[in-house]
Amino acid sequence: MEIKPSHSPGKQTFPIEDPLSARSRHRSLWPSNALLALWLALAGNLPLWQKLVSQEELRATVVLFASFGLVIAAAVFALLSLLSWHRLYRPLVSLLLLVTALNAYFMTTYGAVIDPSMMANVLHTDVAEVRDLLSIRLLLTVAGVAGPPLWWLWWRAPRPGTTGPQLLRNAGAVTVGLLLALAAVLAGYQDLASLMRNHKTVRYMISPLNTVYAAGRVAFDHLPQTAQAHEPVGMDARLGPAYANPARPPLLVFVVGETVRAENFGLNGYARPTTPVLADWQRQRSLVNFPNVTACGTNTEVSLPCIFS
Repeated sequence: MEIKPSHSPGKQTFPIEDPLSARSRHRSLWPSNALLALWLALAGNLPLWQKLVSQEELRATVVLFASFGLVIAAAVFALLSLLSWHRLYRPLVSLLLLVTALNAYFMTTYGAVIDPSMMANVLHTDVAEVRDLLSIRLLLTVAGVAGPPLWWLWWRAPRPGTTGPQLLRNAGAVTVGLLLALAAVLAGYQDLASLMRNHKTVRYMISPLNTVYAAGRVAFDHLPQTAQAHEPVGMDARLGPAYANPARPPLLVFVVGETVRAENFGLNGYARPTTPVLADWQRQRSLVNFPNVTACGTNTEVSLPCIFS
């Protein structure tokens, strides 16, 4: 509002901010977090719902979809309420939205699930591998899943208030979210228990809760532990007589293609030349190919240590 002098036409007017409009910028975040939680539970978890629909025994279970959707939305609402702090709210929630969009792309395109081993594998990914994964479809998926809620978050959602009152609001919102999730679990317990028992990978498809859990597990597993002194072993080991005039070189170099399908490996007879350098080595009789090898897992973090153990 403005204060205007009634009989002083030559004087300037001075705008004064309305206290009501100032308070409106710090109104409750409950409606905003509820909308974001619903969006994440539905659009952000499309791969999860597609998997459930593809299962013949789950298609007609309306109670399962309703209770599971409410559990996810309520849990995400509680998570968003935990992040509702001044200056941290928008950046952290934006990160969750982007992570959810990336999860949707990789789960749909590659059939991956976000568990602790996959999270550790992601953290060890280098720039070249990331560059190979970039595509127009990835950008469109991120824009479609994260674009609308990001616009709402930065242009329409209110900002958290001061620390004291906001602490009470956050605690109340978290409590409500957890109670709603508990009520939804109890309402559909039989169907949910059967789902988690028969389809265990589903729990790692719930975005962004899967990423939060996986990141927490990886961080906990890599916490500094009590250092143990290294003790030397095999100090009496000596080279045997066979090393006096070795027929073969003592040094071997293993080239491990643990994330490559054996059927697409050029050395195994694949039509396309996918391993040209290794094929040259093989022709020079300096390479031995083992075609019948199975990796212990579906990612580097699991399979490579297992192969060499």
